[in-house]
Amino acid sequence: MLELGEKVRRMRQKRGLTLSQLALLTKVSSVTVHNIEKGIYEPKISTLLDLCHALETPLSNFISPGPKSLFFVQRHDTEFDSKRKKSVALSGLGRIERLELCEGCERNFPKDPGQIIAVHLVFGRFKATAGERVLEAVQGDNIYIDLMEDVTIKAKENTLAVIVYFPGGSK
Repeated sequence: MLELGEKVRRMRQKRGLTLSQLALLTKVSSVTVHNIEKGIYEPKISTLLDLCHALETPLSNFISPGPKSLFFVQRHDTEFDSKRKKSVALSGLGRIERLELCEGCERNFPKDPGQIIAVHLVFGRFKATAGERVLEAVQGDNIYIDLMEDVTIKAKENTLAVIVYFPGGSK
């Protein structure tokens, strides 16, 4: 299976874009794009969504977790980087919603093969469970969940997250 960086490089080349051109479209440096392609840097969810938009491809082309890896987490520094704050065009990529949970509250996501959700935990902590699989998420985490089975997110403290729905999970 191709790594994320290799997928980005191939799609960039297929579209006839240089590193600099893709960097301009995603509002990151060409060094960052190069480092993503080489697997040196794992992009934040906002950068990944920008890449999807610039390359005109769904997120599912970059992430395809299988049944054994129901949860895929990217952990980054939790400091807010105001230089990167920008709106992301999501047309064609999926719907987006805000998830607010008070401590002890939970939200259920029913099984939906072919559906992936990307969750960016803005603040708080939660536990996601799917059958016997458990994931503890903390502020700043980006979690990709393939809805191969029912998933429950339970807040361990007051929590705010952004959820983006994408078609194209494992079938």
